Amino acid sequence: MQETFNLLMKNDSRIMEYYQNVKKLWEEVLKKKEALHEDSLAKILQLEQFKFEAECDNDRSIGKELMAIVGILQYYDYQSGFDRNIDKVKLLYSAIEKSSYSLEVKYSSEEIAKHFHLIESS
Repeated sequence: MQETFNLLMKNDSRIMEYYQNVKKLWEEVLKKKEALHEDSLAKILQLEQFKFEAECDNDRSIGKELMAIVGILQYYDYQSGFDRNIDKVKLLYSAIEKSSYSLEVKYSSEEIAKHFHLIESS
């Protein structure tokens, strides 16, 4: 998540565009009927990783971070947390872990999941 924070601290206006682009791509991915099942979602996500990077001006580090961050946090609500979407976020997290994603995506998703108490910190 350091890449994202770095752009925020530099007041780089591209970061908001990246977040918006990645959110739109997530919406497209999750509309697919295959996104309802962990195994098929994991396969979709492996194939889509490069599209997420492309949405961030082909910056692989930022694309991987935002793929995980936006993927998980799209189900978060400031007042109720993940309560209404806990099944969806757990499905997504499990699919990310099961996929052949890069280790950076898995690491970012794990850090977000720990921070928001979706999984236990070790």
